Amino acid sequence: SDLTRRLPSMEVYSLVSQQLVKLDAGSASSATNVIPGVGSIFSIGTARRPTAIFAGQILQPLSQQYRIRLDIKQAGLAREVEGEKLRQAEQTTLNQVKKNYYAILQTQSALDSLREAIRYYRELDRVTTDNVAQQVSLKADSLEVKTRLAKVEYEALNLTNQLVTEKEQFNNLLGRDVRTEFRVAAIADAGGLDADLTLARTRALDQRPELREARLRVRQAEVDRRIKKSEYIPDVSAGFTYMSFRNFDNAAIPKNSASVGVVMKWEVFDW
Repeated sequence: SDLTRRLPSMEVYSLVSQQLVKLDAGSASSATNVIPGVGSIFSIGTARRPTAIFAGQILQPLSQQYRIRLDIKQAGLAREVEGEKLRQAEQTTLNQVKKNYYAILQTQSALDSLREAIRYYRELDRVTTDNVAQQVSLKADSLEVKTRLAKVEYEALNLTNQLVTEKEQFNNLLGRDVRTEFRVAAIADAGGLDADLTLARTRALDQRPELREARLRVRQAEVDRRIKKSEYIPDVSAGFTYMSFRNFDNAAIPKNSASVGVVMKWEVFDW
């Protein structure tokens, strides 16, 4: 993560190889060209044999701290953007739940009224049928009542199917079995609210997730510009390096080497 990049990095290297060419090094005498037969004062040779180099390095970033801090800030902004997306999804789901709830309440209320009308028309149909049998009412009156009863029953059937569909959608939004039975309760009248319309609009606009997300993306773009601009700064680190040579000629190469210094890396052109 970006936080761990602020800490020192520790790396270990190893190289196991064998020389293909015998290495010889010597120091020539000043009399070599004057007196024939006088050769080098001394010579050093390294036989062809397996050798190994082990190295370890510790680097503490210095100039990179500024860019790392910007990367951490960018990661925080990205997290806030995802949080606003989550809030928007939650508000969308909540809005759908509310709409579905009120739709169920409306359908349920209408269906209750139709059921009351069905009971009324059934009783009226019974009375009218008896009156027709007693020749008190006309048969046309009975047929009209039966027609109204059939119409109300047809509307009730449609509303029943609609109510089942809305309840299944509501259960799906709540993440439960779509066959779960329930009945919604009527909501009390929320009258008597004395709110400042201008203040309410301002607060609503300020809390809209999509607007907050847009502001965060503007900040992300600004931080990203600063990150790209910081690439002009050379990477400067404080470093400690330790090297160990195995199976080399001790007279030519020291067995161990340790050094402390400053490491700089700078890409002049990135095209």
